[in-house]
Amino acid sequence: MSADLDHRSCQACGATLVQHPNESRSNWRRRQSCGRSCQRLRIQSTPRQCEHCGDTFTRNAPAESNSSFQKRRFCSKACGTAAFSASRERRDRAYRDSLLEDLEWIIGTDHPERVALRLGLTLDGLQRNLYRWGRTDLVARLSAEVAA
Repeated sequence: MSADLDHRSCQACGATLVQHPNESRSNWRRRQSCGRSCQRLRIQSTPRQCEHCGDTFTRNAPAESNSSFQKRRFCSKACGTAAFSASRERRDRAYRDSLLEDLEWIIGTDHPERVALRLGLTLDGLQRNLYRWGRTDLVARLSAEVAA
């Protein structure tokens, strides 16, 4: 037995940790508190950092269980919603940029309906997206191809 394991102390109350009679050696090595009450205190008192705004937050005791606090990533619903919206905007922007890059490369190589199918859209859907993104120049090029 190493010396550092002999003199470990509870992270919540500071008491010396003792191996329980039926406790495995590996569990005793992982354990950081002397009992369930100290485990709850340790988790409860450990502040976490919000992934969106960076503020620190603590458990909403007793309404929030320890397990749900451990899973929580944001300090409030507003921060969670804002983070989700920001990631969705990034994803949508990446999709738009990729689609526009592909369209500019293949426009004029085939019939507009086939160009749209190559991009995974119908011609109407592609034109709607282009109008929404303000790319009327590409809509005009597609319409000119249909007329030709």
